[in-house]
Amino acid sequence: MGIFVTKVEMKDVSRILRPFAKIFAVTAMIFALISQVVNIGMTGSERYGLKEFKFFFPMSFQFLAVAMVAIAVISNKQSRKNYRYYICMCIALILATKSSPLLFSVFFLILLVYLKKREELKTSTLVILGVLVLILGTFQIQTYSFIMEEKQLILIFRLELVFQHLDLIKLQEIILNYIFDMVLMDYLE
Repeated sequence: MGIFVTKVEMKDVSRILRPFAKIFAVTAMIFALISQVVNIGMTGSERYGLKEFKFFFPMSFQFLAVAMVAIAVISNKQSRKNYRYYICMCIALILATKSSPLLFSVFFLILLVYLKKREELKTSTLVILGVLVLILGTFQIQTYSFIMEEKQLILIFRLELVFQHLDLIKLQEIILNYIFDMVLMDYLE
């Protein structure tokens, strides 16, 4: 069973949310700039000489998700005034100093300028942007894959200890052999 939303309902929801999205964009930028100078409780660690801005979210990816929804709501109505809200949101996201918001902001602004000059997005442009994302995200990808390998080994070690404590030798052999095979396949790929 699916949920159906008509264009009229979508337009009404967008019309209702648009002022909130604009307020969110402007306040996020203002607080992001203030938090660089004064500790207002919206910052985390420091990167690139800037304090990480989290707004009122515990993690920066949550801020990115809400910011993306706000941008989508704002862009639902075509207007030249939207650019100021896009820039406000991108400034706040750049000051989040995490790779995902940084990449999103930079590529969003690149696409904004590109699409202002051209009507359509060429395939070659998409390929170039994709390669740039891979190049810029390589460190992040390598870091997370290494962390996953560590987590898998820690899980195997913990399971080993639990099974030894419960004295379930046969079950231990079966499960750990299965897990070891899965981890080994990951390492070989």
